[in-house]
Amino acid sequence: MKFFYYLLAVLILSSLAFAEKKNYDRDEARRISKVCAGCHGTDGAAPGHSIPTIGGQQNEYLYKTMVEFRDGKRAGTVMAKISQAYTDDKSQLVADYFSEQKWVNTKVKIDKKLVEAGKKLSKECVDCHGKNGKGEGANPRIAGQHPFYLELALKEYKEGKRGDVPEMDLVKNFDEKQIKALASYFASLK
Repeated sequence: MKFFYYLLAVLILSSLAFAEKKNYDRDEARRISKVCAGCHGTDGAAPGHSIPTIGGQQNEYLYKTMVEFRDGKRAGTVMAKISQAYTDDKSQLVADYFSEQKWVNTKVKIDKKLVEAGKKLSKECVDCHGKNGKGEGANPRIAGQHPFYLELALKEYKEGKRGDVPEMDLVKNFDEKQIKALASYFASLK
């Protein structure tokens, strides 16, 4: 009987979350998100190696990132400028739109030895990104991102260029090879 009530609660909460999502203006979200396609690809599936895939990314993370770029809390060149045009509401629309898109994993050959070495280094990463690297809430999905992009991101955390993120202090003592291995491991997860 407990299982029945548990299942009922899950169904009700799921339907409420779905109903809440249905209420945003998808046409407006799609329209204002077209600017992003030039770098991040159609529907957020990045075609390049140094730009992250954002289609299917965590909604809360996308919103937080847009606001951090806009408010100067996160270093960036193009994103720092583009985000200036987005209010909190518009940033949320962009996050809503891209978080609903299908995630597309990177298609790149990855060195198995680096993946194994990265797996050993990833133990602390699972607290925020999950054991499968798919993230949750304000913690981004890193599984399936391009390894070159992940390397760049890890180096920015190591150098303190991505704001004050105490959880990422663990990479401050990583060398180049360890960063490459960790990036390769998470890129290999699908």
